[in-house]
Parts: sequence; C-alpha cells; structure tokens
Amino acid sequence: MTVFFLTLGLMVLVIFGLAIGVLNGREPLRGSCGGDRALRMCPVCNEEEEK
Repeated sequence: MTVFFLTLGLMVLVIFGLAIGVLNGREPLRGSCGGDRALRMCPVCNEEEEK
C-alpha cells in the first residue's frame, strides 16, 4: 500500500508540474502525427502551417 501512495503522490506532482508550465505560458504537450504530416493528412499540423 505504501508503494501505491508513493506512486500516486509522484503522479500528482508530475501533473501539477505540467500544469504550472502551461500556466506560465509554455505550449502544452501534444502527440506526434506519426508520419501524417508528410502526407499533409494531419489536421493539427496543417492548421499550424496556415498560421
């Protein structure tokens, strides 16, 4: 049970750290397109190129 609470506490700290980074103006983490960008099939990457 101790390992569970230590792991839970670590995960809460990691999520809190990511939230602080976003609140400080950094771009949130996002996944990759997996090669769809080369085919221009990824809607996320295509929107970024238009900006």
